[in-house]
Amino acid sequence: MKVGFFQYAVITRDRKANLAYITSKLQHQKFDLLVLPELFTSGYAFDDKCELQPFAEDLTNCETVACLTELAAKCGAV
Repeated sequence: MKVGFFQYAVITRDRKANLAYITSKLQHQKFDLLVLPELFTSGYAFDDKCELQPFAEDLTNCETVACLTELAAKCGAV
């Protein structure tokens, strides 16, 4: 099993930019499992949970899962 760890400076409060960055850097890599930073789509600095609420997603139909699923298919992951 090939495990990839991708640590980067998360772009605070910008899901689209973070997903685009991850995809651009990893789309030609090969891995079985990818480990990303905690809160990689939003960043960490929030004063209260209300500020984090816009980043919550329904996992059955969301941008993050769709993007990571496509990336996994390109990279040989599941």
